[in-house]
Amino acid sequence: FSRANEHYGELTVDNTGWQVGVVVAPGLMKLILTGEEQGSDSNGEYIKLANGMQLCWLLGRKPTSINQSWVYPKSFLGNPYVAVSPQGYNTAHVLSYNNHNATVHTDNVNAGNYSLLAIGRWR
Repeated sequence: FSRANEHYGELTVDNTGWQVGVVVAPGLMKLILTGEEQGSDSNGEYIKLANGMQLCWLLGRKPTSINQSWVYPKSFLGNPYVAVSPQGYNTAHVLSYNNHNATVHTDNVNAGNYSLLAIGRWR
């Protein structure tokens, strides 16, 4: 379907049990996945895909200390891949991670927010 300046398309992937959707708006492309389970809590959002992959993310987190822990909204089977994306003029990187949480280091707690993404297996 289409709305003013926004277009949406959906594709069901055979033999996987999940769907992929893409929303395209001016300057924005957002990938939407649907799977066996998805949800959110105060630690962010997650989706568990039928193929055993899991994604957790937290957008626009304001740092309260230089080293800050992020507890995933759902734990992983093993250690996931974790990425941090600083916003504004802040710099940030992942110090450590395991299957339950990650620790992020920022150089300046007043310099801007950051977003986090963890990708791994749930089964």
